[in-house]
Amino acid sequence: MIKIYRLKEALNNSHHTLVGAGGNKVHYEFTGGNIITGTCPELSLKGKYYQDLLESSELFKSGTVVLIREIKTSDDKDPVPTPEPTPKKQVDSVDSVTTPDELLVYVNTNYSKNFTSPAKALAFAAKERIVFPKLSLGE
Repeated sequence: MIKIYRLKEALNNSHHTLVGAGGNKVHYEFTGGNIITGTCPELSLKGKYYQDLLESSELFKSGTVVLIREIKTSDDKDPVPTPEPTPKKQVDSVDSVTTPDELLVYVNTNYSKNFTSPAKALAFAAKERIVFPKLSLGE
């Protein structure tokens, strides 16, 4: 990501040196300002280290330097997340249900339903991936 900063002083150019945590010195050069027109100089930074160092400095905290724009680069594009496949619910087999009345009791009790029709209860159970292998519907 490229970040563009502006020095809030009407100068032609300005130079600032900041010291990092390890003692290394980083030189920042704000350019493109114009005293006559009152244009403030700017600086663009690409490296995260340099951006973080500037943003943690007293210049930035006091408002002397402000962030005016962020530009995403091709390196910054968020990778398209690969959706994790949702595991399919296993089919539950209920051997204890053998009659339509037992089917209604099982579905209404276990799923807080109020079915009165075994066909509707069986359709609901199918959506919930429940099978009743010993169910006899009086054929």
